[in-house]
Amino acid sequence: MMNKNKNYIICGIPPDNTGVGRAIKYIINNNKKEFNVIFPKKIFYPENGLRILIKRKHYLKFIKFYFKSRYSRIVSKLIFNIKLNYLNSKNIIIIHPQTIGFKSVIRLIEKNNIFIYIMDCSFFCVKSYNHIENSFEPCFLCLGGNYEFAKKYNCKPFPVEYKLNENIIFLKNIKKLSNKINFIAQNPSHLNLIKKHFGKDIQIYTVPIFADDYIENKKIINKKNKDVKQIDNKFNIDFVYHGAAIEAKGLLYVINIASRLKQYTFLIPASYSKCKKVLGQRLKKKI
Repeated sequence: MMNKNKNYIICGIPPDNTGVGRAIKYIINNNKKEFNVIFPKKIFYPENGLRILIKRKHYLKFIKFYFKSRYSRIVSKLIFNIKLNYLNSKNIIIIHPQTIGFKSVIRLIEKNNIFIYIMDCSFFCVKSYNHIENSFEPCFLCLGGNYEFAKKYNCKPFPVEYKLNENIIFLKNIKKLSNKINFIAQNPSHLNLIKKHFGKDIQIYTVPIFADDYIENKKIINKKNKDVKQIDNKFNIDFVYHGAAIEAKGLLYVINIASRLKQYTFLIPASYSKCKKVLGQRLKKKI
């Protein structure tokens, strides 16, 4: 049962060691019972992906893991939605609304005192990262609520593969309900974008994001009392790309910088095949 005296944090991503999941993990471990954190149960995925099982001709394992994964997804979503339906007249922080479900988010806004923590640019961009392929410049063509560009170029919603029109309708509804929402930005730049999109009169706060990987790494460094250069000369790197091997998250941008600053070394912790998907024939494999 839901506690009437509690505040809630809702996210469609369970705690894990990547991205938003890491932030949720930190919140759960450090909120000192001030919030009830609601998230879907982690979905079962086989260690060897389903495609790998097919390639290896492990057909029985494929069937078993496919149905186990589907069952896990359905049950997780069902329990998550049941929990959300109990919430009325609550103080709620929503994180990553596109992973919660559009209908659920709108219902929550209409019946509760809502704060939305802006994790990316999905408040105006269906692709979440306001990025045009093969471009080094951010895209703001849909900022303000004109989605003709998204329709013209058939932008693909990400990270959840919603239908484009469904995503656009949701964003327009969020804009209509913006006077009922308290927005939380990560930094002043995001704050300015949010105001440009929803208007200057919205209620907005700035709260920087924090995750426990900083604490964990600091503990390791203090314990060993060594810096990276002392550990191994092979890892004497000037710049490390800290992000997913996705063009929209900055991979192409960093590689472009690296090609111009040849006097420096850059480390990109990603496989050759992942980088190849972004760079195509421009990437040469050094053996």
